[in-house]
Amino acid sequence: MTEETKKEGFSLSTPVAIIIAGLFIAGAVVYANQNPQAPSVSGEEQSLSARETQKLLTVRDNDYILGNPDAPVTFFEFGDFECPFCAKFHQEARKDLMEKYVSTGQVRVIWRHFPLISIHPLAEPMSEAAECAGEQGKFWEYHDGIYESPVLTAQLLLTLAQNLGLNMEQFTSCLESGKYAQKVADDFDLGQRVNVSGTPTFFINGEQIVGAVPFASIEPFILKALK
Repeated sequence: MTEETKKEGFSLSTPVAIIIAGLFIAGAVVYANQNPQAPSVSGEEQSLSARETQKLLTVRDNDYILGNPDAPVTFFEFGDFECPFCAKFHQEARKDLMEKYVSTGQVRVIWRHFPLISIHPLAEPMSEAAECAGEQGKFWEYHDGIYESPVLTAQLLLTLAQNLGLNMEQFTSCLESGKYAQKVADDFDLGQRVNVSGTPTFFINGEQIVGAVPFASIEPFILKALK
C-alpha cells in the first residue's frame, strides 16, 4: 500500500471491491515475503511430537480466549474464514464443545488464522477484519458472524461491523492500514511449523485433529487431556 493511498484516507463510500483488492494485495505481499511458497503447504514435513507441538503453541498476551483463561485444556483452531469445512465445524461440533467444556471452565478456545489465499480470496481480509473488530472487544462476535452468514461477500466485512455497532471510523481505518496483516501471516507461518496442511485443524494440548470431525471424535482427546 503506497503512502499516497494512506494519506487519502478511508470512508464508507469507498467501493468495497477496491477495499478488498487493496487488502488482498497488501496481505499477499506480507505472505510472499515471509512464506515464499505460501499458501502451498505441500512437501516434506518434519514430524513433531505432541509435547513439541504444545511448546510451539504458546498462549500470547494479545490472544482472544474464549472461555476460562485458566482452563486446564487449551483448544487451538487453525481456521480459514472462507473455508466451508470450518463453517461446518462451527455449526455442528463446536456447539457441543462450548456447552460441555468451554462454558464449564474446563476448556479454553484460541483461534489462529490460516487463510488459504490462493483459493479463498476473502479469507485474509476477513482475518484482518476480525482482528480490527477485536480492538473494540468484538473478535468472537465477528468470528461467529462470518460463519453464520449464508453467503460470504466483500460487503459483509463492513456489514458485520455495522451490525455489531462498531465505531466504523476506527474499524475502517484499521482495515485500510493493514495493521494486522503481519499478525495473520505469523499465524500462518506457525501453522506450517506445526504441520497444518488444511483447515480446520485443531490441537488439544498438542494433539492434532484434522477436519470438520464430529464432536464424538474430539471429546476423547479432551477427556485424555483432563486426566
